[in-house]
Amino acid sequence: MECNKINTYFSVDFRIKNKGEACFNIFPETIFTDEQLDEIETAIDSMWNKYFPMCLSHQRHDKDIVCIFADYQYCEEKLYDEILESFLKVFNNISGIKKLIINDGSIIMDDEDAEADEYSKSGEAGWDEFLGLTQLDLNYTAHAEGIEGECFDYNVYFTDGTADKKKVDAVRNAIQDFDFKLTDNDYAGYLNVSSENDKVLIYLDLGNVEPNNENKVIHGILLALNSVQGIKKVIINE
Repeated sequence: MECNKINTYFSVDFRIKNKGEACFNIFPETIFTDEQLDEIETAIDSMWNKYFPMCLSHQRHDKDIVCIFADYQYCEEKLYDEILESFLKVFNNISGIKKLIINDGSIIMDDEDAEADEYSKSGEAGWDEFLGLTQLDLNYTAHAEGIEGECFDYNVYFTDGTADKKKVDAVRNAIQDFDFKLTDNDYAGYLNVSSENDKVLIYLDLGNVEPNNENKVIHGILLALNSVQGIKKVIINE
C-alpha cells in the first residue's frame, strides 16, 4: 500500500512489512479531548462493523496516545489495502491528530516525536504506566514487559516457587468469581489458565471485547488475583 495516495492532514509513518495485522499508533497535537476519544471509538466500531470478522482492540495512555490493534487475517486478502485505506479515511475525519505510525502489531513509544517524550521511557516503568498497572492496589508486584496485539500472557509466580493443580484452580476460580463490571457486553475475551514449571499461566485474548471493557478485563485479572494467597509477582508478556 502507498500511504501517499491518501491525503491526510496528519503525517503517516508506514512501517508494515507483514500482511493481515496492524497497530495504529495515534499521537495527538496536544492531548485528545473526551469528544475526540469518543470519535475514535466510534470510528473503531464502524470499521469493525464494515470489515467483520476483523478483530479490533485498543489501548490508550491517558489522552496522550491511542493505539488500535487490527487483526484482519480472516478477511479476504484482496481487502487488505482497502482496510488500511479506510482506517486513514476515518481518522482523517477526527481533529487533533498530529502523527500516525502504523506497524505490524505492537505499540510504539515513539522517541522521535517530541510530544511522546513524556511517556517514551526505557526500562520497566514505561509499560507498567502505559497499562495503568502503577495505579492498581495489588498485594503483589506486577510488571509488563511489552504488548503484542490484543493477546496477553500473565505469568504468575508464587512465593514457594511451585505451581501445582491447587494453585491453578485457585487462580481460575478467582478470575471466574471476579466482577469485571463490564458494560454494553459481558464478554471478557478468551481466557485460559494452565501451569508451566514454576508458574501459573493466564492467557487472555481480547478479540471481540468491547473497547470500553478492555482495560477493565486487563486490570480485573490482576485485581482478582488479590484473593489468591501466596502470589509473589505477576509478569505480563514475559
